[in-house]
Amino acid sequence: MMRRSNRPPEDTEKRDGALEGPLRERFLRRVEELPALPQVVTRVIELCNDPMTTMGQFDQAFAQDPALASKVLRLVNSSYFALPRPVASISRSVAFLGFTAVRAIALSVGVAETLRTAFPPKTWNSWWTHSVMVSETARQVADIVRIGTPDDAQTSGLFHDIAEFLLPLYFPEEAALAGLPDARSDDIERERAVWRVDHAELGALLLQKWGLPATVVDGVLFHHGPNDETRAHPSALAVHVAEQLIDQWGLGENPELNPRPRALPASDGVIAAFAVEFEKLEGEVRRRLDESRHLLG
Repeated sequence: MMRRSNRPPEDTEKRDGALEGPLRERFLRRVEELPALPQVVTRVIELCNDPMTTMGQFDQAFAQDPALASKVLRLVNSSYFALPRPVASISRSVAFLGFTAVRAIALSVGVAETLRTAFPPKTWNSWWTHSVMVSETARQVADIVRIGTPDDAQTSGLFHDIAEFLLPLYFPEEAALAGLPDARSDDIERERAVWRVDHAELGALLLQKWGLPATVVDGVLFHHGPNDETRAHPSALAVHVAEQLIDQWGLGENPELNPRPRALPASDGVIAAFAVEFEKLEGEVRRRLDESRHLLG
């Protein structure tokens, strides 16, 4: 069960003239209004979570949505994955990449298809660019540092701020109290003070609702801390280090509006120990970011 070790207790009294009940429950009710994820994506998540799944079941699932299957195969066969030879079926893709990677790919494509039309282009592009950037960097960090699995870190990175993206749409008054949507706040203490919850926990609740595994959910839940929890959860540590590196590289879109991400001691030793590797990583992340944006939109 998902837990947050230092979250203040929920209450139902109105605070600061904005909140009238537990935001987490209201958030989950409102996201029901989002267009549903493509059925095949939901099915793929179920298959990837079941150790008894066979390769052929993936082909059967994607046969229900040839357009989505085509996009997944295009991504799998891109130079991004550098497979030894082209693959023509989803089952072969799974054989090469594994359940976790195919789940991440299907979810990325499915969420892009689902959410892109629900938001103004500028809003979508800003969030998606930041999310892909953190996702790519977190994957590389997990691989370099050998923490957790790169695929889980990549998925956590892609959705680490999804609640921060959705809140202004559904709860504009509450979002404004934390500076949204004008800037990504990363001010967890302020969020907890005015919302009695934070965007990391809300995002984790959404991913849990979508059926993603605990390794991914916890990567979102703890990417801002507390420090001991970030250190204890590999995907959370990879995402947190990724945000620090992106800040160091100056890859943020609007540094004036988006303050520096809050650094935790958990990332200090990692960044110091792998400074040489991370210095070389910047160019690779830039290349992969351009390619993944082209492939995913």
